[in-house]
Amino acid sequence: MHKSVVNTVNDTTFLYPNKILHEFNAIMEEFIKIIAWAEAVQGDNNSQ
Repeated sequence: MHKSVVNTVNDTTFLYPNKILHEFNAIMEEFIKIIAWAEAVQGDNNSQ
């Protein structure tokens, strides 16, 4: 009983930061795509 409670707490402690990190990485990837797109558009405008 006690052992399973400890394991559950450990799982939650380790999984939650990983979930946040995963979400953060996904957001950063989208952000980088937007920046790359904006730079490409700016480059097109400058070349005209």
